[in-house]
This record gives sequence, C-alpha cells and structure tokens, in this order.
Amino acid sequence: PAGGVMPVTLEVSRPAGVAVTCELVAVDLRRVVVGQTEVDISPEGGQRLRIRAEIPLEADAVAPQLRGCAAVDD
Repeated sequence: PAGGVMPVTLEVSRPAGVAVTCELVAVDLRRVVVGQTEVDISPEGGQRLRIRAEIPLEADAVAPQLRGCAAVDD
C-alpha cells in the first residue's frame, strides 16, 4: 500500500568477513520503481545469509527487486 512498506527476505552470498551494501527496489505493475532502500550487511556471519528488510513505499507495489550488492570499502 502507498505510504506503507514491502517486507522482503533476501539471500546474500558474499565472501566471509566482507561487509556489503545491497540496493532493493519495489516496482508497480508497469515496473516503475515506487520504493527503494539500501541494506548494510555487516562482515559477521557466514558466506550465505538470509536478511529481512523493508522497502518504504510511495505507491502500491507488486514486487521487490534486488538491484545488486557491493562490498563496502573500509
């Protein structure tokens, strides 16, 4: 719903001990981005992680998309 959030669970594979930032977006039926957020993942944990996040919405959304993840420089 507009003004709400879209809950998302994503699985991230990264080298152990590396912090990453992932960009998530939410899209509507026409594939227009209606919400986005960045998720910072600490270096703790294993190579495969399951992360829960929420994407704040500006309009109704139908699907989340992972735009990508990048290692964080220290």
